[in-house]
Amino acid sequence: MTNPNRATNCCPVIDRYGRHYPTQLAAANALGVTFGNISYHLNKWGNLDRVGIGMGNHCGVTSSNDQPVRLGDRQWPSRTDLARYLGRHRSTVDRWLARGDTDRILSALMHADTLREGRGV
Repeated sequence: MTNPNRATNCCPVIDRYGRHYPTQLAAANALGVTFGNISYHLNKWGNLDRVGIGMGNHCGVTSSNDQPVRLGDRQWPSRTDLARYLGRHRSTVDRWLARGDTDRILSALMHADTLREGRGV
């Protein structure tokens, strides 16, 4: 059964690597994205050059709004990197920093250091 809202699905498309797909749905399945994602990229940019890239950290380049975080003599490129090092969720680290909860931050930092050295539980 076909969806009548997907009338443009019959159009063949080509991805950024030059691979041809007979339909948008076939391209979506092959590229691991949704049909809506393919449709969005074709409507917005007219090509599939940006499909599947996301908005994250590409090729080691950090976002322009990432601010370095310094704790004592140590520094991380962003709060996300600090949270990853501590093994905590980014929102938890943001909350600790906003409240100035240095006891929790230092405790989590010591725990993370201990785990990295292989002495932890």
